[in-house]
Amino acid sequence: MVGVVDLNGRVWKKLKRELPARYDENFLVSTVCEMAEELGEGAYELCGISVPGIADAHSGQWLYAPFSGISDFPIASIVSDKLGVMAFADNDVNLCALAEKYFGSCRHTENFLWVTVSNGIGGGLVLDGELYRGRDGIAGEFGHLSVTDREDAVCDCGLCGCVEAVASGRAIKAAYLKETGRQMSAKDIAVLARSGDKPAAKVYFEAGYYLGRAISSAASLLNIERAVLGGGVSMDLDLLLPGIDEGLRRHCFAKSAAGLKIEGTALGYDAALIGCAALVKEKIENGQCKIFV
Repeated sequence: MVGVVDLNGRVWKKLKRELPARYDENFLVSTVCEMAEELGEGAYELCGISVPGIADAHSGQWLYAPFSGISDFPIASIVSDKLGVMAFADNDVNLCALAEKYFGSCRHTENFLWVTVSNGIGGGLVLDGELYRGRDGIAGEFGHLSVTDREDAVCDCGLCGCVEAVASGRAIKAAYLKETGRQMSAKDIAVLARSGDKPAAKVYFEAGYYLGRAISSAASLLNIERAVLGGGVSMDLDLLLPGIDEGLRRHCFAKSAAGLKIEGTALGYDAALIGCAALVKEKIENGQCKIFV
């Protein structure tokens, strides 16, 4: 997705294209630049780039992408050269958290966890009012917190028991297939759960429970005020909440759980896009660039 977002987080225009199952760096950059041209000359002055996987926010280097295999790719400098504007890049989930901090429900929240629940699971941390990236820029790997000793909970990262392996959209689909023999999307399973389908309700409860268990670890360690959930699966947060509450009740230090708010993002599906504007805003506030008016 490519769009025009102002520094108040307002989306003025957006374009979306589906990527093929396999693509390389050149295809991705050429597609992004073609879409940027469609936005119109002068539509943007600075550029933020949201990428899945590991990124170096200081250099704009895309270090590793989990599904495409892209690695060590200087995406920010290449896009900057092609578009003729300053460009910056960071991890997509970090930018969702940054967007929530600047433009969403956490504008007055100093310590919170963002959790993306989609085909995979990721996390972003804002601590003492600042996005926390960690030593190598990979802080917040929420999807790889261990929440079960189930031997079948094998994660794509190679470990066993990660929350991504038991609570992502793919995990919900796999769990429902195992329960019923039926192959369905997580969204369709959610529809069934609301219509009274017990196996569907069960797999959503269990996914929520594992999410709650992982949130418990973050809350007990960091004393966060909120956990904000985004991503496609989180749009059915009402089905996950009973399990999340149970996971918190059973695994979170009571003092840490007291007052902890669990809520869906205020930014909907545009969180990552708005996060690109949030990244630019952060760079401006840090004196790393400026905008001309």
